Amino acid sequence: MKRYFLLIAVIAGCCVSCFKEPAVPTGSSKITASATTVDSIKAISVTAHSSCTVGFSEIEEHGFCWGKGLNPDLSGNHKSLGGLASNQSFSASITGLSEGTRYYILSYVKKDEMIIYGSAKEFTTTNFGFPIVITVSVTGITIASAMCGGNVTSDGNGTVSARGVCWNTSGNPTLTNSINHTLEGTGTGQFTSLITGLTNGTTYYVAAYAMNEKGTSYGEIKQFITPQLLPPQVTTADVTNVTATTATCGGDVTSDGNGTVSARGVCWNTSGNPTLTNSTGHTTDGTGKGAFASQITSLTSGIKYYVTAYATNEKGTAYGSQRQFLAENPCGQLVVTYGGKNYSTVQIGTQCWFKENLNIGIKIDWNQQQTNNGIVEKYCYNNSESNCDIYGGLYQWDELMQYVITEGARGLCPDNWHIPTDTEWSTLTTYLGGDSVAGGKMKETGTTHWEVESAGATNISGFTALPGGDCYNGQGYFGQVANIWSSTQDGAIDARFRYLRDDIDNVIRGDYYKYKGYSARCLHD
Repeated sequence: MKRYFLLIAVIAGCCVSCFKEPAVPTGSSKITASATTVDSIKAISVTAHSSCTVGFSEIEEHGFCWGKGLNPDLSGNHKSLGGLASNQSFSASITGLSEGTRYYILSYVKKDEMIIYGSAKEFTTTNFGFPIVITVSVTGITIASAMCGGNVTSDGNGTVSARGVCWNTSGNPTLTNSINHTLEGTGTGQFTSLITGLTNGTTYYVAAYAMNEKGTSYGEIKQFITPQLLPPQVTTADVTNVTATTATCGGDVTSDGNGTVSARGVCWNTSGNPTLTNSTGHTTDGTGKGAFASQITSLTSGIKYYVTAYATNEKGTAYGSQRQFLAENPCGQLVVTYGGKNYSTVQIGTQCWFKENLNIGIKIDWNQQQTNNGIVEKYCYNNSESNCDIYGGLYQWDELMQYVITEGARGLCPDNWHIPTDTEWSTLTTYLGGDSVAGGKMKETGTTHWEVESAGATNISGFTALPGGDCYNGQGYFGQVANIWSSTQDGAIDARFRYLRDDIDNVIRGDYYKYKGYSARCLHD
């Protein structure tokens, strides 16, 4: 029996003598973990740094262990950073700590069953504080928005999880009493916020905020007032390039009324005071402030139109001053049909004239007085209608003026035309070089209608003056003189006129009794 116990003891001794602890590599194969250093110590986090050597081996795991005791190990809190195949420095952010608490942290390296620890580093987490945030000035203020923002200069030893601005109209804005707020990311640093949904003409209070684990803090309160929303201001341009069916107009939006001009253009009608609701048509010519041009189309020839520029913003639509124009072809191309007769036109300088003498009304005997009887009356030289067809009718001044004495009156002219004033006659002759030479430039050439070749006659103006003579209580100078009334009276019984003779180049400015029967020309308004 003793033999068996002895055998067992021998076998057991042999087994014990065969088992060995894992060998720690030495020399160039040595595996080490360096001392740990820490920085960025916060209330609940820290950043740890260390390094290790792995020799010729590949280690399966390395990282950090930490705890409140002196010698933390893998049985407690730890963070694995995985394996390594070479010597290396490494770092890790350690989170989930408690504020104001002392900790010990060390690095470790694991190879097979062997764990090597570095020396421990002691540190104490900070206590949480509120973040510090500054509110920047308010800029870019409009009727509905503004720009603000802030700068988080301290995270209070915590993590700034939200930041932005909040605002209200009562003062001391917070996240709980604000009309609204922005959210502009996390962390420290500067940020910009767009404040929207504002009401025009209103006082607002705004403050930047920042939030961490401790709570929310606010920057200085800034006050601003949104501008009052007003209608835009717009002017109407002159009407140009008028034809029988089109015209050019436009405008200039000089103020947006502190809003956004969303539409602008012109509108027109035939009754006056055009708006977008009563217009025959309108254009849409972009947005915003500034000058714009508009093309008016689909007009009816011979119709007077009224046009105005418009501009629309959030407040409503505003209009410029009204312009009026007659839809017709340009002077020279324009033919005016009036009283059953077609009148050609001629452009001389800035003026548009009938190219023929006026011929309208019922012929009466030259010995009769033209009267205010509701009937348009005229004289024809030698009582011949054919002379009126060629030279035009001869009219007493009152009949021609239709018994008004206002300079520039329409008189017997068609709509949009009038009897020229004395000043307008002077404008014509001045444009043609003055009274001393204008006559030749206005008279028809040849002897078809003038008795003799008229002195200096070139008719380069296109006016085509004809020698219709004069009439009443006698008649004369037919084929020799063109007498043409103005709408300017000279006293109670006389009126101004112009006459052109066959023997001189001049245009003579005269005045004579209103009862004389003279020719008439119409001038465009």
